[in-house]
Amino acid sequence: MRRNRKKRLAQLRPPGIRVDEVGKVIGRAKGVVRSIGHVDDDSVIDLVLECASVLSITLSGTEEEWAVFRVLGRPRIIDSGYVHRWW
Repeated sequence: MRRNRKKRLAQLRPPGIRVDEVGKVIGRAKGVVRSIGHVDDDSVIDLVLECASVLSITLSGTEEEWAVFRVLGRPRIIDSGYVHRWW
């Protein structure tokens, strides 16, 4: 089952994403979210950028959105109803 999830995520991942770098940011951000309990969509963006700066990693716009998608587990909702799809 886990293998299928990874294959599906690999198919969704847009080209040009540095998987190792973004994976480090995602891991740290998910750890912070677990310790806090819950964060809203806007806070996740700040959290991802903060984790990237702590790790001294510069993310492109696509990598940033991919990290937010992975931390939230769903597409980001903007303006109460608009689902932000970047792929």
